[in-house]
Amino acid sequence: MTIRAAARSLLIVAVLAASAASAWGQAAFVQGGYGVELRRFSAEEGDRVFDADSGHFTIGGGGFLTPHISAGLELELGEASTSTRSATLTFASGPGTVTTSYTMRRRGVSALIGIHSPAAHTVRVGAYAGLSFSSVRREIASNAPPIVIAQPPQTSVFTDRTAGPVVGVDAAFRIAPHIAIVGMLRGQALTLTGDLRGFTVRPSAAARITF
Repeated sequence: MTIRAAARSLLIVAVLAASAASAWGQAAFVQGGYGVELRRFSAEEGDRVFDADSGHFTIGGGGFLTPHISAGLELELGEASTSTRSATLTFASGPGTVTTSYTMRRRGVSALIGIHSPAAHTVRVGAYAGLSFSSVRREIASNAPPIVIAQPPQTSVFTDRTAGPVVGVDAAFRIAPHIAIVGMLRGQALTLTGDLRGFTVRPSAAARITF
């Protein structure tokens, strides 16, 4: 399943959850924010080139099915991060430096069920679990001359589409009857082609509107 198809399916779930929440007299909400995605992979040096702290935007919405249980959707648009590795090699013309760049970008959509503290509190805490669909794009490019790689320099592109569990917590600080500032944290494992295994942790801040 592609991210676009998953987003459409999960958006339907979120709309139905919000509609059900309204019908049952509970609240629905939308929120959006920005944060940092901390990606870490195995301790092997060849895998750590994709470790990064990159920015990401989060857009979400859902509804409270009961006073303490919510169901919703979160869409994440991660920014690309690039790291480089350089090595000095000896060519016919003399020593030279070959630089390889490693770029990664993750985008995803998650369906979440949350358990929340009472709405009457100024600070409302939530704990979440659900399923996340991720699309991870990797690019590897080198400036090595043809004598080294036998072909003109090219960029290798790998795209992984994965699904797996996601967990998270947040704390919503009410600043007006229907507006809150939310501190969020999400985390999940990542398994990509080439036996690349790691995880991503995403702290962020968002504005939530409840209606």
